[in-house]
Amino acid sequence: MIEHLVVLANDLASGEWEDAAVLDLALVTFWSLARLGEVTHDPSNPGRKILRRDITISNDGSSATIELKESKTALPGESQFLQLKQMPNCLCPVRALTRRIASCGRNDHVFGFYKDGQHIALTKYYAKKRLSTVWAAHGFDGLSGHSFRVGGASFHNALGIPPEQICKIGRWASASYKLYIRVYSSDDLSTSLETLSRLDLLWRMM
Repeated sequence: MIEHLVVLANDLASGEWEDAAVLDLALVTFWSLARLGEVTHDPSNPGRKILRRDITISNDGSSATIELKESKTALPGESQFLQLKQMPNCLCPVRALTRRIASCGRNDHVFGFYKDGQHIALTKYYAKKRLSTVWAAHGFDGLSGHSFRVGGASFHNALGIPPEQICKIGRWASASYKLYIRVYSSDDLSTSLETLSRLDLLWRMM
């Protein structure tokens, strides 16, 4: 799914404020193996939102955590945490979080944007619609918001990350994570790694 993220970065990074917010949402969701519904605004539950105080970024910017207070699989009153690591390229989820924190108010959902002086939090519906529009324009059909969790888990698996570590990142308590795994061919993995290497090089040259 790396090529799909690159398409998003190319099309959304220089767009409107809402496009920048959608891109940052996508990067965080993919690398943390999150569910899109966990990190977007739910109109039926406006009190459930991710605020700046729910995010911790290490002093050196190498990692970040997001506290989810009402996750789908959490027990009542239990928090779960999304774990993110810095990447040396434009797909870095930690920098995506930093951008969101800088663009929102104290009581705003971090995954949102300001328009005409009003803060608008991204909903799952809006994010999925915008993502699908961008991907379809590049011939990528059949992708959805759920693709981030599937794609993230599959890429970690292709990299040889131990199953217990994948479960920890994705917050799976059992082998149910296997339902999300899509096997990478050697060519697909090679292409993804080459793409990341090129992005790393371009980032160093900036």
